[in-house]
Amino acid sequence: MMHLDGILAAHALEGDPTAGQQPTKEKTFRESRDKDITVAVVLLVEGMDRASVEAAIVALKNYLGALASDCVTLYQTQHVLSDVDAHA
Repeated sequence: MMHLDGILAAHALEGDPTAGQQPTKEKTFRESRDKDITVAVVLLVEGMDRASVEAAIVALKNYLGALASDCVTLYQTQHVLSDVDAHA
């Protein structure tokens, strides 16, 4: 993954089914739409831009074949702290 252009980092995160099981309004809302589950593993990929991450998704799905998940969510940072922000 790290050899792909524009990919900055990749993190494998293990789900913990015992965490986050306390009843909250958010959990009630999520479960009203679909069963709320804890995933076994999440691969968090950071890239320079959306195109780099989308290319990494394609490469990963090709590599994993039938093991690949159809559940992919893209997030885009709306604000990054700059030197100016840090000294304000």
